[in-house]
Amino acid sequence: MNLGPVAIHPILAYHPYVFPINYDVSYPPNTASANIRASPINLDSYCLTGPATTPPIPILSLQNDFLPWRCEIRASTSPYVTVEDVLIQLYRFLRTPGTREEFKAVPSQRARDTIAETYHNRCLRASSAEAYAEEQRKGLKRVDFLMGCTTFMGLSSTKLGPDVWVLNLQ
Repeated sequence: MNLGPVAIHPILAYHPYVFPINYDVSYPPNTASANIRASPINLDSYCLTGPATTPPIPILSLQNDFLPWRCEIRASTSPYVTVEDVLIQLYRFLRTPGTREEFKAVPSQRARDTIAETYHNRCLRASSAEAYAEEQRKGLKRVDFLMGCTTFMGLSSTKLGPDVWVLNLQ
């Protein structure tokens, strides 16, 4: 894709010391809120329906060192990816089940143990015994591969193209 320079929306942009929004990617996107210390931009419907990039583009690809997969964000209701598309599709992507083969492919036993512990802790967050049993039954999710690093720190550019961004988490 030959787009020229592309800038990410300020509410999604990576800042090393101050995250642009208060958002734990292991929770639904409606739990996200603007970090007023970082940006004067409100996380309202105007912001959410705005383009995630300038110029607007139809597809974004997100990558993170903890994940063996790329997350493809596609325009859903507009001809371009919106801020809301990024938050919703990232959440859905991370809720996708991880397979036994993907878990076994993790390079170290220590990392596998941490992923398993993260899965267990995620199940413990359930609101009832029934919800806990349901989460356990559903099994490992991609979010568990983040090993607890789920605070959204923003997106930063890569040298792989204007449509490929690093998902920075803490």
